[in-house]
Amino acid sequence: MRFFNVCAGAVLALCMTLGGAGAAQAVSDVQIFRLENGLTVLVKEDSRFPLVSVRLFVKAGSAWEKPEEAGMSHLLEHMVFKGSKTSGPGVDKRVENAGGSMNAYTSYDMTTYLTDLPSAKWKDAMTAVRDLAFDPLLRQADLDAEREVVIAEKKQRGDSPMTKLFQTALAHTLKGTPYETPVIGTEKALRGVTPDMMREYIRRRYDPRDMVLSVAGDVKATEILAEAKTLFGGYENHNVLKVEPSIDPATLAHGLVVDVEAGPWDKAFVSLSFPLPGMKDELLPAADVLAHLLSGDDTALLPRKFRIEKPVADNVSASAMSFERAGAFIILAQLDSDKVVEYLTSLGKTLAGLKASDFTDDQIARARLNLEDSYLRGLENVANIAETMGSEYFYDPSSVGGERYLEAVRGVNRQRIQQVIDSWLRPDALTVAALVPQGKNGQAAVDDASARTALAQGWPAAGKAATAETRVARDDQNLRSEVVDLGGGRKLVLLPDRSLPYVSATLSFSGGELLASDKEEGLAALTAAALPTGTKKRDLNDINVYLSGRAAGLSAGSGLRSFSVQMDAPSRFAPEVFSLMKEVLEEPAFRDEDVERVKREQIASIVSGEQSAMGLLGRHLRHFLFEKGSYAHRSEGDPAAVAKYTRKDVESFWNRQKVRPWVLSVAGDFDRAEVESFVKSLPAPSEKALESEAPVWNGERTWRMTLPGRNQAVYLMLFPTVGADDADRAALRLLSESLSGFTGKLYQELREKRSLGYSVFPVDWAGKDVGFLAFGIIASPENLDKAKASFEAIVRDLRENPLPEETLNRAKAVAEADFYRARQSRAMRAGEGAANILNGHDLDYGRQCLEAMKAVDASTLRDMARKYLDLNKAYDLRVTP
Repeated sequence: MRFFNVCAGAVLALCMTLGGAGAAQAVSDVQIFRLENGLTVLVKEDSRFPLVSVRLFVKAGSAWEKPEEAGMSHLLEHMVFKGSKTSGPGVDKRVENAGGSMNAYTSYDMTTYLTDLPSAKWKDAMTAVRDLAFDPLLRQADLDAEREVVIAEKKQRGDSPMTKLFQTALAHTLKGTPYETPVIGTEKALRGVTPDMMREYIRRRYDPRDMVLSVAGDVKATEILAEAKTLFGGYENHNVLKVEPSIDPATLAHGLVVDVEAGPWDKAFVSLSFPLPGMKDELLPAADVLAHLLSGDDTALLPRKFRIEKPVADNVSASAMSFERAGAFIILAQLDSDKVVEYLTSLGKTLAGLKASDFTDDQIARARLNLEDSYLRGLENVANIAETMGSEYFYDPSSVGGERYLEAVRGVNRQRIQQVIDSWLRPDALTVAALVPQGKNGQAAVDDASARTALAQGWPAAGKAATAETRVARDDQNLRSEVVDLGGGRKLVLLPDRSLPYVSATLSFSGGELLASDKEEGLAALTAAALPTGTKKRDLNDINVYLSGRAAGLSAGSGLRSFSVQMDAPSRFAPEVFSLMKEVLEEPAFRDEDVERVKREQIASIVSGEQSAMGLLGRHLRHFLFEKGSYAHRSEGDPAAVAKYTRKDVESFWNRQKVRPWVLSVAGDFDRAEVESFVKSLPAPSEKALESEAPVWNGERTWRMTLPGRNQAVYLMLFPTVGADDADRAALRLLSESLSGFTGKLYQELREKRSLGYSVFPVDWAGKDVGFLAFGIIASPENLDKAKASFEAIVRDLRENPLPEETLNRAKAVAEADFYRARQSRAMRAGEGAANILNGHDLDYGRQCLEAMKAVDASTLRDMARKYLDLNKAYDLRVTP
């Protein structure tokens, strides 16, 4: 069961996947209450961390809008932050001051209001979602300003090829349904919205009976219920409850539809999509299993066929997306434009011959296991628990804790998978959508006709058809940690946590980019990508099958000062995955075909990342700022240089890297004896740790890059600062935190007061030896100079006037809450533990930094502004169309 939420900040976000043979109830111990007015209240008590997460789900998404209201649900979501009649403006400020965060997102079927706070402030969290959802002020001046922000956001989304492709695919696949129009709506409808229209929409859609309040964290259910009655019990229902039927996919089959559009892309993006029924159809779990069989991991059919065995696509994936009344089965791919015809022909042939009998019993069992696994991993933090149990109940009240869906997944067999193929993956219901680069002569390499012909060659019929239990530990002793010095440049970090039956580990070596010369830019990343692709005993497919059969992961990565190998697995499989990790470390194969493939993928990643203005700026930023050395390296390197690297280059780098001192950090539910046995079996380092030096800053302070054909630009005003260990770092972090958020100066001045851009933000970055503080905005190109002037005014104010105490307290509270939120993840704790010890810090270094920041006062921040925010030394960095 997959819920496709289209959020304010990100469009393609699959928010939940359930499944798994032998699985227990997905979210256990959910307490369910219903107020007299029909509002459902769900509570999950979880005392692992002092946090609470609150979600209010409202049946008011774009699929419930009239044509003249297209986009109103999302625009209203923006407007509610302008103030409520219940308690006036400033709800976002109150939440941030309490150390929390709040947001909202709009999907096709619902709008969700959410807050995350320290658990001591749980009443504030509930009050905040009430203030957002009920009785907004809806002032005309606010609407006029926010309308322009949303329209700018719509243009920004249009700059993303995958977002644009998804919207095009859905418009054809679900044509004639409430899901054919993007959630963000149309500019014509948005410009016609009035406050009275919004009030009527609220009266029509915001009934308590059609809402779910979901609360998870360190709270008591009885107290939550009492407060819910106080806050929400007085609201009335105004309309008769109406349940809309699911749409039969057969009615949406209108023959093959092909839509190819040329544009300013450096890659081609292709989707094949078929309509599905609504959320409650009993066959949908089999569609989820099929999607996983097609692309769940590198052992699956599509990645193996199109990315590994014969490289045609950079990436390819399949998803079964379900909304309340309809859905879509979509296959997405990114590839070079000269491969589109070959890809469509081959994929058409694959789909034409697709049969459930193609998959073995073991493959189907692995798909079930991994669906369950992905779901359980999402329950690490209370925010995901609140999101999961609330959204699931919203769509299917009969499946509390996932039991109905999980039971259905357990019943998926080969016959039901074949039924999905026969019923829904029909050639007469197929839509092919593609975005391709514009050719130099104005003609694209592929058009509608050639795409249709290519597909029909492979699929003639298309051409003719125009058990895992969740254990919760509340004992604080489970969170105790220790560092074991094994001598000889080897250290072990143990971070026990019994709350879920999983273990994560990070093995970090001194090195990474520090070990690479300027001529070897990108080689560390290439080596990290190639390392887990094969050993002398196993090839890539063997490793993928091994990991998939254990719902485990094994990967490697390279940073400025370190090279890391990570594993993550269910606890019962940890010894086996540690054994594979050892094999990868000691006997990597670096086969020519694997190195060549990861080279292609790294180059494709570089190209893909530069498709947005922020991606382009971020990739080249440090390369411009610093003259040479590891700080100037682009982590993925230059495409031309990467293309020249050979297996010998990769092998040589690994031989230099593997002999450096290392730290193994293990977090989760593990057996100490097993971990110690593993770590003592690893080779001892023979070389010393590497040391870095502060880089030389570029004397040129103006930088311009262009990204033609886009609607939005990016501007950064950047100031050099100091490294992570400098005494000023705590104050610089607090200064950045004070300027961020809904109530920060940057957002208030540039977005709220002047509507200069959709996204305004500070960036505080620090390596060991150097850092910078920057102010950034994503905006229309004509607004960049205005943004610069506004940033300059803010800098002058920061240098002259201390920030209000209230602002500092808010920033400190947010930083402390973020500290806890981040550490809910086992993988994050494992990685942080390794990094802290490798860099010579205490294990509790993060908390020490937090406490140092909390001790900073307003006068110190003003001193920091005077010391570092010098407009004469600022860098002016821009990416424009």
